[in-house]
Amino acid sequence: MRRTLATALAPILLLTVATSVLAASSGWLDPAYGTRGTTALRPLPDDRRLDAVGIVRSPRGTVVLMNALFAPGGGSDEHGFYLSGLTSNGSVDAAWNGGVPARATYVEDGRAWALLRRSTGPVVVGFANDFGIARIVVHAYRWDGTLDPTFSGDGGFFSRPMGQSGLGNGAAAQLPDGRLRICATVRDTIDDLTPGAWLLGVTAAGLPDTSVGPEGVRKLDLGAALTCNGIVADADGRLVVAGTGRVDGRRAAIVGRFAADGTLDPTFGEDGLTTIQWSFREFTAHALVRLGTSGFVVGGQAIDTNSVPIAYTARLDVNGDPAPTYGYSGVNRYAFPGGTVLRSMDVAGDGRLLLGIARRASDGSASETLQRISAATGFVDQSFGNGGIVVVPMRAVDSVVDGAGRSLTVGTRVGSVSTVLVQRRYG
Repeated sequence: MRRTLATALAPILLLTVATSVLAASSGWLDPAYGTRGTTALRPLPDDRRLDAVGIVRSPRGTVVLMNALFAPGGGSDEHGFYLSGLTSNGSVDAAWNGGVPARATYVEDGRAWALLRRSTGPVVVGFANDFGIARIVVHAYRWDGTLDPTFSGDGGFFSRPMGQSGLGNGAAAQLPDGRLRICATVRDTIDDLTPGAWLLGVTAAGLPDTSVGPEGVRKLDLGAALTCNGIVADADGRLVVAGTGRVDGRRAAIVGRFAADGTLDPTFGEDGLTTIQWSFREFTAHALVRLGTSGFVVGGQAIDTNSVPIAYTARLDVNGDPAPTYGYSGVNRYAFPGGTVLRSMDVAGDGRLLLGIARRASDGSASETLQRISAATGFVDQSFGNGGIVVVPMRAVDSVVDGAGRSLTVGTRVGSVSTVLVQRRYG
């Protein structure tokens, strides 16, 4: 059986970016950060493409993760990532790797999925292909920008083979005791692994966590879901995972709760799962956040029959039940005439969430926005920006809140040359 949530209503080279700050109002750029509120990153001029992935707070400011398509001397492509350190005012952090980005190259190709924060430094989680065999890769750093030798012996962990020629979406979480849990979308059969959502456990020391299963892996019993798009850990060390699958012939967002070893928790939702779907509306899961001890919010796309996709969020309580006072029957959508796409969802403090949403107008023109919402109701917070919305010059993918309540958002500005931007806004 499953519980269904239904909705009742249909450097680093520092570049400068000119922006204006009208007042110290919520949502406006903080001119004390970078250049008028913005720091732009492009580590090397010959990089063919940069894509922002995540941002975490550091003892001196922030660390920013970006995927890169390198163009080395011979002109061939190499996939990898940069990890750049910034101070609290948006300048280069000279104490991070000598003032230059840390860089890692994947063996053949691959990409980073997530950036986590440990007390000792940031952790990068992604996958790499080695002659057609895909493995999950974890790089653990110290706050000085060097690899942490106490993690897996040299700072790097490679899983057993997880797929052929790449993996689909993935996400990562850290348990209260420092162990890592990584969910990955396996797209093809390899050895004893079949397509679907799989869990990898890694100990705090960077070794396979065999409590999950042989070689640290176990297939998640996520119902009909074939993807894994979000994972969070609660204070008790349980995992909540969100993915997308097909139920009764239509796409649905599926959320399940698991013990730390990956076994399904039947006390969550109905027999361990909650399904978000309605008779004429399909849902996909793109992101998942934990609201302290009060529940979870999943976000993604809602697709009505013969209509454009619209970004949505849905709130569940700690037991996986829909929150009836959230939005409309537990779901709220963020519409625009030509459709919307949810790019990111992060906790913004004081009972609020910050969404990165792309919008398309009826004339086909597109814009990128940040929208702040109430975590209690799902409705837009009118005190933020202009009626709850600010237009931004980038595809916003991740945000954190600093000690003063200001949001730091990272994203990619796409053009003839892609650039990663970090902006700080008043809370």
